Amino acid sequence: MIAPDPYLRWAQLTQRRYLQPMRGPDGDWLKLVMTRDGAAALAGKTRRLVWSRANPDTDLATVWLHVDDLDLALAQSTRHRIGLAHPSLAPVVSARDAAARPGLVDMQGPAAPLAEVERCDAPRVIGVIDGRCGFLHQRFWRDGQPRIQRYWDQGAVADPASGLWHTPGDMGYGRAFTGADLHAQASSRLAAGLDAWQREQVELDLYRAFGHALPQACDWTHGTHILSTVLDAHDRARQDRSHKGEQDPGDPAVMHVQLPDLALLDTGANWLASSVLDGIDYILARCRPDAQVFINLSLGGFGGPQNGTSMLEQAIDDQIRAWTGLNGDRRLQVIVAAGNLGSGSVKDDGTGEAQRIHQRLKPDERNGFSFAWHVEIPDATETFVEFWVPALAGQPCAMRATLTPPHGSGAAPLTVEAGQQGELQVGGRRVAAVFNDTHTTDGANGSGASQVLVALAHTEDRDGRPIGPLGRWTLRLEVAPEQALPATVDGWMRRRDIPGELEGYRPQYGFAPSNLAVPDDLLDQRSSLANVHRGQVVGALEHPEDPPAAATLEEAGYSSTLVGGRPIYGPGRLQGPGFTTGTSKELRGTSIAAAHVCGALAGGTLPVKMALKVRGGGPAARGPVGAPPNTVDAIYIVDPP
Repeated sequence: MIAPDPYLRWAQLTQRRYLQPMRGPDGDWLKLVMTRDGAAALAGKTRRLVWSRANPDTDLATVWLHVDDLDLALAQSTRHRIGLAHPSLAPVVSARDAAARPGLVDMQGPAAPLAEVERCDAPRVIGVIDGRCGFLHQRFWRDGQPRIQRYWDQGAVADPASGLWHTPGDMGYGRAFTGADLHAQASSRLAAGLDAWQREQVELDLYRAFGHALPQACDWTHGTHILSTVLDAHDRARQDRSHKGEQDPGDPAVMHVQLPDLALLDTGANWLASSVLDGIDYILARCRPDAQVFINLSLGGFGGPQNGTSMLEQAIDDQIRAWTGLNGDRRLQVIVAAGNLGSGSVKDDGTGEAQRIHQRLKPDERNGFSFAWHVEIPDATETFVEFWVPALAGQPCAMRATLTPPHGSGAAPLTVEAGQQGELQVGGRRVAAVFNDTHTTDGANGSGASQVLVALAHTEDRDGRPIGPLGRWTLRLEVAPEQALPATVDGWMRRRDIPGELEGYRPQYGFAPSNLAVPDDLLDQRSSLANVHRGQVVGALEHPEDPPAAATLEEAGYSSTLVGGRPIYGPGRLQGPGFTTGTSKELRGTSIAAAHVCGALAGGTLPVKMALKVRGGGPAARGPVGAPPNTVDAIYIVDPP
């Protein structure tokens, strides 16, 4: 027996009321990530099981499951790895304000997948999985032809009236276009001779016609910046090779997968599991079997076991293994941003002090760990707080969990022993649950670490009536007297940020400062994908006096986001385009570094080994601040030419 996914069990407890399903013609559907044997076990028992297109040589894939079959999935998840791709993080809205807040459910239901798709004939392919991209920007056109050969928007329904979009038959949802489609619909309007202002106006008109306009007043998107950085680095590397007299590899095919807008607001990034895995499948299905493929993943989330055994990390490793040639040639490279250093601080939530998304604690004087967080603002959304206890001597560490509700709530503390779950109720209303199951290497999270999940119900219902208590919550973790204590325990707030259309509506919660395991300024925001084994994990370097150059470790020390080994570093600060031609913005962090490294590798650049002690052009490097015990003595770096 293994422990079922706690997010699935919370959905079952709440009778699926607050799940964020995909709407289909015959009801609501959930997207799960599961093993093939898990799907086989469900076959014939569910109303309908639809696979997204997946590499037959890999074990993990995404699966559509009708919400009525959730209990069946839970029953099978005690024997097979089955995980919910996204927990219930959508705000609960009433009919009176749903029309004014579109996009809360922005994906359509599944359709039966087709068997074959048209493949690109290019020997090299660059794929980017990110947010909305300004595909009409002049940086993505060359000699009147679009450089993007395939584009898939996962979060919108294809509108045939636009003349551009179609539903990709193999994936069964979203909308897509080919480079030929885009050229036919836009090339005549984007003819040469337009100045930057004129082209920008034409682009805006076309975006509105295509239903691709920005959802709010904004002239920049992360996806546009990342794709431009990838292509710019590729073109520079290709030009550099030409100057050296080396063979020109030619233009690659470019593919962009646009993740759903709503999913990008989820700090915990539970959307990653299905959306990114589908994105990789979409790209590989359109590549010829012997192509060299470079996929950039500059986005990441917080939480997870942080040891390379999450379902998505294992799925990425599995895809890379399956795409390796018979001669051992690794023809698929997945480039991942390591995460950005910082305190993880979020806005003051009314307590008078900054809170944190991530907190790592060491044992206190009572030989336990006490986490505290405040819920001070009425909120129509659930909160998930995820705790990971590392294994001891290779064995899971079982801990007793005690959840104490806010003072005056009328509820007594809830104690849940290892391997059990419990609920906290106030006035007959379920306001919290604690899932304290040990996850072994065969478990739903694939880790010897122990996971403790606290699920807090929304504090007000869709009509603004109070439900859950406000105030200070605490979770106490303790071990049996004869058991050793782990050195640290990590806690993660799995909530969406407050940007975009949710400004002022979604409060942002975090942990209160307490018995930290490291100084405040060394708490990092390591990506939930930073431990993928076969991928290229990229850190960022930047010189404060020369932003485009990767010179020395900045004082903050981005390298502490890396776990060891021989990571690659790229420039941590680069200028890039806005959504339309004529706009620009500077981006910082490992997301931009990963994009640069992806493009450079696709262009044939080889990383250069660099000692940490001295780096020409700048002061002596401080070394990796907060680095793990196996301190990295040398790194590999990809500089702009």
